[in-house]
Parts: sequence; C-alpha cells; structure tokens
Amino acid sequence: MIAAILCFMCAFGAAGCNNNEEPAIPDPPLYFNENGEFVIVQFADFHEWAGKEGYKSRDDMLYTLSPLIEAYIRDVLDAIKPDFVVLTGDNIFNLSFLDRVHKVSAHTMTLIADIFEEKQVYWSYTFGNHDTEGGTTKEDYLKATSTYKYCLAGLEDGEYYKALSYEADETDYRAGNFSIPVYGKDKKSYAYNIFILDSGSYTYVPPSYLPYRYILDEQVDWYAAQALALKEANGGAVVPSVMFTHIPLFEHEEAYGQGGPSIGRWVGISPSTTRSKIVQRALEIGDMKAIFVGHNHYNSFTGFYAQGDKKIMMGITPPGHPAKVTRIPKKLCTAA
Repeated sequence: MIAAILCFMCAFGAAGCNNNEEPAIPDPPLYFNENGEFVIVQFADFHEWAGKEGYKSRDDMLYTLSPLIEAYIRDVLDAIKPDFVVLTGDNIFNLSFLDRVHKVSAHTMTLIADIFEEKQVYWSYTFGNHDTEGGTTKEDYLKATSTYKYCLAGLEDGEYYKALSYEADETDYRAGNFSIPVYGKDKKSYAYNIFILDSGSYTYVPPSYLPYRYILDEQVDWYAAQALALKEANGGAVVPSVMFTHIPLFEHEEAYGQGGPSIGRWVGISPSTTRSKIVQRALEIGDMKAIFVGHNHYNSFTGFYAQGDKKIMMGITPPGHPAKVTRIPKKLCTAA
C-alpha cells in the first residue's frame, strides 16, 4: 500500500528554480516551501474494491473502503504531511467472480478521493494491470474523480496539468498520463516537473514470455514534447523531473545488476515484455532524476541506472504495512 516518500530540494537538479517573472498560472497548487522543499508520497498497489464477496445484488454491496487502507492513508498523510501524492496503479482489484459479473464501481476511487479532499492534499494517479479487470474503464474512473478540487487527473488537459489519453489499439486504451509542474517558492517559476505514465496491462506476443506491457512510443514522444516545452519556457535550461508509472522497466533490473549505491530488497521485478524508449529519451533530454514504479509486491529496491556519466534513480515501491515507511535517505537522493 505505501510507498516511497520523496523530498526534493530546489538544489536537487540545479537547472530548476529559474528567475522568470511571469507566472504561468495565477495560483499554482504545487510549489516548493520557504525552505526549498517539496515532499511527494507514492502509494502503490492498494488492490481495493468497494464491495464484498458473496453479495447477491448491487444493493448488498458494502460501499466503504477497507478500514486498514483508509486508516493507513490517513496515518501517512498525518505523519508526513506531503505536498503531493501519487497512486501508481493497481488501485482497484476485484476479488471474486461475482465482481466480474457486476463490475467494480467507480465509486471505489471516489472513496479514496474523499480522503484527499478532506485532508486538502493534491494527488494524482495512473493505472496498473488490474484496475480495469472489474469491467470499469479508465475513463469511468477519471470521470468519477474529475470534479474533485484536489485531484490533478483527467482525460484532457486541466488547469494545472497536461494530459494524454488515446486508444493504442483495440484492447489497449492509455489514460493516466500527466505532466504536472511544481513551481519555485516564488510560485512563478518552474522548479520541477512530475510525469505520470500509464504502462498498460498485458501482452502475449511471441517470443515474449512475460505478460506485461510497457510505455509506448507515442507516450515517449509526448513526454519528450512536454519536457522540451518546459525547457524552452525555462530559458533553455532543463526542468528537473521525476516520473511515476506502474510496471517496472528493463532499466530497473539493470540498475540492480550494475551494483551501484542502493537500498532496499531485491527479489525480481515482473518487468515489461519490451524495452521502452522512455529511459533512453530521458537520458538524452537530461531532465529525469528518478523513475518510481510499483507492481511487484515484494521488491523495495532503489538504486541508479547509469549510462556513461549519466544516471537516473530507479525505485520499486511495494505495498506496505502501517508500521513500515520506506524512506529514501537524503544522501542517496542528492547522489543523483
């Protein structure tokens, strides 16, 4: 259920914090505080559903979250007081055959949204391989949360973010792709950017033997266009960024194999079937400081993928336990 807690300093990626005078928007929701800090909490793999096994009709459904998950979200928000929260997929998972018949209600996501609304914490989310298995579509979920003030997610561009939604093929609709700027403490200049990408669900195309999809070329091109637009608006200096998605990349495994500085536990990662171009493109642009995923419930590895003198922090966040919080030490963060 939990995640990494990421605290970025304005100095982490010195190209941020420019001196532009004109604000991009009147009152941005995300910005560094007076100490030059911005804290992100990543929640991974809730596998939640608003229903109970054995019900005979939709009238019998239990329209509440698991008490453990609800208490856990509240406890983390109260303890950490993050500036922003990201849910990295497999938020929803139907647990019985009856749910496949009756569908998991999009109301599940609104119950999660209610907590962030009450706590007045901005948040966003993407999808994993399980979210739509209950028959509810990504569009349904995004529409259900679109009216929430603190939810920075939708099918189209919002006031505070850019969005990409499109049909990749007849069985693969990609949504949950967002570019969300974080402003400096002056609330006028770009200091950081948060990318969130939908890594898809399943594929069984020979000779691939793993079932999971990957970040597609169209998404890579969209990311690059957003990153380069930010660079241009930033006077030609790249805007440092962090990326969140669900399914681990090849480079997560290669980061472990390179044997550099790391923390956490490595137990394998259940990666994508195909190498995405996202990491190579990010290295070329030079903006990406870290890529965090979920998906594997036992891995808690965070290390660095290096290519020449360039490197990107690669993190895998497992579902957690209310007594455990995975923190990335400041020393390891600043090594990026």
